[in-house]
Parts: sequence; structure tokens; C-alpha cells
Amino acid sequence: MIKIDDKDKKILKELVKNYETSVKKLHQLTKIPIPTIYRRIKELKKARIIKKTKAVIDYRDIGMPISALLFINLDESEEINAAGVIEELKRVYNIREIYRTFGQWDVVSKVQGESLGELYELIDTLRKTEGIEEVSSMLLASEEIIF
Repeated sequence: MIKIDDKDKKILKELVKNYETSVKKLHQLTKIPIPTIYRRIKELKKARIIKKTKAVIDYRDIGMPISALLFINLDESEEINAAGVIEELKRVYNIREIYRTFGQWDVVSKVQGESLGELYELIDTLRKTEGIEEVSSMLLASEEIIF
């Protein structure tokens, strides 16, 4: 396992704010030499500290303005495989994030949709899915992404 030091933390902090930050800009922000930044990023990727970089999409701009959290309880019977149900959820187009949780709900997921009707259909489909016992939802009024 790689040991994370202050230089790595500075680099990671800036990349979390903006994953597209150039090495030159990272140098300006952190005062770490450019060759060191290249090497550190390569090591962080190899160690899977940086697993991937991704676009942060404003779904309103692509016609999916409705955001909701779904709270899901899985069927507790022996023949249901929770990992299998989660793999099935990963294939659902509208589901953007999935979290296994402890507490009242087994799974919490974030979904996006074009309309309330579309989300209602998704929830209705999930309620009929083998391995899912209960689904509840909460519409999100606003979203602030903090980096």
C-alpha cells in the first residue's frame, strides 16, 4: 500500500475540485515540481487511490431535471442474492449512484429522470423486481456538488 504524504494530499485536493486540472496548473496551485506531480499521479493511479476521472454532468441541461433518492429494502429470504440485485440495479439507465447501507434501508440510490412520470414508472418496476421488498422515494429540491 502506498503511503500518502502532504504532497499527495495537495494534488488530490486539487483534482477533487477539478479533475481536468492540468499538471502545469497543479504546479502553480501546489508549488510541487511538475515531474513530481506526473510521478505522484502515476503512483496514485497504480495504487488505485485515483480510480478514475469522470465528467460531472448537469442533468438539467440534458433534459433530465428530476432528481430523487430511492430507499430500497431487499428481500431477506435465503435464495435472494443482494449482490445480484445490486448488479441488476447498476444496469438501470436512470440510476446514477448506488450505496449499500446499514440502518432502516439496505440500499440508497440516486436517480435522474425526464419527468415525474418516468420516475414513477421506474419505482413501479423496481417494486416488482425479484429481490426487492420495498421502495420509497424522496424528490430532491436542489443539488449542490461540493468539491
